[in-house]
Amino acid sequence: DEESIKYFRITKEKIIDDNKAFLLSFLRKELNNYLIDIKTMIRKDIEGEKKLYTSIDVFKDMIKNNRSLKVLQEKLGLDPDY
Repeated sequence: DEESIKYFRITKEKIIDDNKAFLLSFLRKELNNYLIDIKTMIRKDIEGEKKLYTSIDVFKDMIKNNRSLKVLQEKLGLDPDY
């Protein structure tokens, strides 16, 4: 069986690549499975996917998934553009 972790930002790929040897060694030892390997792939952006560039855009997108963030922002008087 093959398991995979998908990530969409190249920075995450760099983190994995920078720590690949350590991560592989740890997983192989802890799982007692020396056939484990890590493969990385760069995913192309999905057509029509909106890129979030500003902190306001990111915050608005987060609110879509969790309305409580807007309530918390209002109660604490936080400025997402700060």
